[in-house]
Amino acid sequence: MQKRPVTRSQSKRKRVLQEENIEENFLEGLTVTNDGKSIVIDRNLLERLQAPVEKPIIVNPFEDFPEFLEVLKNGKPLTLEFLEECSRFRKSDPESVKMSELIGTLPLDWLALKRSAMQEDNWEYSIKVPGNPSITNQQQTGLCWCYSAMNLMRYQLMKRIPIDHKFEFSTNYVFFYDKIERSNLFLENMWNLRSRNLQDREVRVFTNPGSHFLEDGGYHTYFTNIVKKYGMIPANVYSKNLNANMSSSMNETLVNVLNHMALDIFRNKDNWSRDYFEDKKDGYMRIIYDLVVRFLGEPPKPNDNFNWHYRDDHGDSHTIPNLTPLKFYRTIVPHDHDTKVTIIHDPRHPETYFQKSFVEYSLNVQGGTPLTMINLPQDIFKKVIYESLRNEEACWMGCDIGKCLDSENNTSDTKRFDYKSILGTAVEFDKCDMLDMLTSAPTHAMVFNGVDTVNDKDGNVVEYIKWRIDNSWGRYSELESEPDYGFWKMTDDYFNKYVYMAVVDLKYFEEQTMLDIIENAKKGNVFTYASTDAFGCVAMRNCEHCSKNKPKRLKNKMI
Repeated sequence: MQKRPVTRSQSKRKRVLQEENIEENFLEGLTVTNDGKSIVIDRNLLERLQAPVEKPIIVNPFEDFPEFLEVLKNGKPLTLEFLEECSRFRKSDPESVKMSELIGTLPLDWLALKRSAMQEDNWEYSIKVPGNPSITNQQQTGLCWCYSAMNLMRYQLMKRIPIDHKFEFSTNYVFFYDKIERSNLFLENMWNLRSRNLQDREVRVFTNPGSHFLEDGGYHTYFTNIVKKYGMIPANVYSKNLNANMSSSMNETLVNVLNHMALDIFRNKDNWSRDYFEDKKDGYMRIIYDLVVRFLGEPPKPNDNFNWHYRDDHGDSHTIPNLTPLKFYRTIVPHDHDTKVTIIHDPRHPETYFQKSFVEYSLNVQGGTPLTMINLPQDIFKKVIYESLRNEEACWMGCDIGKCLDSENNTSDTKRFDYKSILGTAVEFDKCDMLDMLTSAPTHAMVFNGVDTVNDKDGNVVEYIKWRIDNSWGRYSELESEPDYGFWKMTDDYFNKYVYMAVVDLKYFEEQTMLDIIENAKKGNVFTYASTDAFGCVAMRNCEHCSKNKPKRLKNKMI
């Protein structure tokens, strides 16, 4: 067949297609009717002429969390069939069915309590620290570390001055300056962390309202940092008010205000110099000082004068004039804080026994002393505390108060409760495992003021039986029916499992213990706990049994 000659219009069409980089068959399907008045376009050409639709870009919200993606990809979901199987299995056990009825009706601790373990209720001790000061009451605050430190010093003061047993130091005074100092340190930390993202986990250690740097919790070292700088005063010189007994509203306010100040610092991290930040911080601290005064009232300054009026143990009145908080602390109150050391028992790290340990951010005063701890084996840890009590010196300590607590009878006893029979599974585990999983931690501070032991003929301890405790949860009443003046009792088995910290004088260490500590110090052996560890989160959370459960417990007792 002879080819049809190419016309001028066809040639031009081909040239245009080449210039536009369009394939020659792109317009295939476009025809003109014979009369030249209409154009026919088939469907295929219409689809080619339409703009291409781009596929949407799928953003994976978990691409920065590969571990979670792995869970989403390979994790096994629960099925309704499996849940039906669980239900049938439970219903086949009559004891489980019965216990579900009981636990849904009565408090768990009531059901788990073993009355047989309460038949012998012995409150006698072979060793007691002289003096029975009245029980203090921290109310709904997390200030057990402060109350316990002051309760400890009351025993020392009662040895020097025959003071009435109802005497108390002003916890509100220490509370006020602790809030001021922590606020200052919080702002300094925010300045140092300003290059981080606000969502950074280290930043969240300070700013998270659930574990904020301004929470009430603390260590014995926090107390000494405050009183060394500001001194101490009697309670009747600067008494407590509502917010000193219920600190939640004040804490929430301070957290909100300080976090907004931190936000200001982060937003201006590229614009502020150090000098400019210090000027800004002065303005911030004026606001914080005013807020804390509004909540707690304004306390005396460390060098303000006051007259101390007190009664002795015979009821006679006395006055000591022209004291200041610093003078009262340095000359009236016996103290030996410089020779005290915090000891701990952490069986997770036996390689750190006799070494110094620190905790991240364990400081409440800029320029103060950070928390320093010595990890000791259980037998030596207990022996040092015993020697302190044997020499009539009470001892600050930290434990997990929420475990095995018979609050109706002021007793901590692991053998008094049987949770496994009630729940069908164990809820308490090895001490190391509980510390690692944060199911147990030193949540509450109290004072050891006595111990009951069995000794051999040479005076050596054969067996520890129980420990006497000065707690700061108040008394149910002043009735004599409450045993042992309202002091608490702790069994030695509970001590072994749930006592973690204590503060003792160096003079009660045996010579070999001191040599081991000194040797490790010479080698530079130091261990640091993360702020998220069981020993690190103490200062950044309140004991729930202090701030919430205690009023309910008192109500139950009075009923």
